[in-house]
Amino acid sequence: MSTLTVFLYILLTTTISGTLGMAGGAILMAIFLIAFPLPVALILHGLIQVSSNGFRAYLNREHIRKEIIIPYVVGAALAYVVFAFIQIKPSKKFIFIILGLMPLLGILKSTSIHFDIEKKGRAFICGLIVSITQALSGVAGGVLDIFYLSSKLGRFSIVANKAFSMTIGHTIKTYYFFQVYDFKVTDIPAEIYLVSIITPLLGGLFGKKILSKMNDKSFLIVAKTVMIFFSGLMLYRGMSYGVE
Repeated sequence: MSTLTVFLYILLTTTISGTLGMAGGAILMAIFLIAFPLPVALILHGLIQVSSNGFRAYLNREHIRKEIIIPYVVGAALAYVVFAFIQIKPSKKFIFIILGLMPLLGILKSTSIHFDIEKKGRAFICGLIVSITQALSGVAGGVLDIFYLSSKLGRFSIVANKAFSMTIGHTIKTYYFFQVYDFKVTDIPAEIYLVSIITPLLGGLFGKKILSKMNDKSFLIVAKTVMIFFSGLMLYRGMSYGVE
């Protein structure tokens, strides 16, 4: 994949994430799984998500709520302490299936009622579950979406707190996979690193402008529609992976 192509994919998916606070990272992971070896896909995706989510959290920093973030970080840290001792390498087929299953859980009202991240203890549980999923598959945005879409938070609060949560999660995840795969910095070209760090900033700015033109109702409708479509596509890809 050329540097220009990587740039365009990152710009598109980070703009989606900047608008919806979700989906963009999962779409980018799917593209990278097709284009790159698994270790490169996992680590490059992590670096991009740290840049993208970190900048998006900064842009919406006034909406960050510490009563959600602090217990989330505690849960995330606990999960990775455990996985530091039981390092597991995921497969591409497994990741595609996980990408497809996660959004469906958020659509089920019977499940969503119990996952409101504003409820007591939910942020800690969220950090724990999201981080376990990240360690097993490299992705967990869909799981995080369940907790946020089940809440009554406004669109800016969802985007801000989810971005901050994912910045922490992807930072730890990227370091974790560096260790699991004994990955070297030189395994990825320098220009790809540069594009991966800078491009998400543009996507974040574009996404923020689009987000400001939406209302909470249209935001949730678009977010859930994207989740359902992407879920079906990833399940198909996962089930058919390796079958020619």
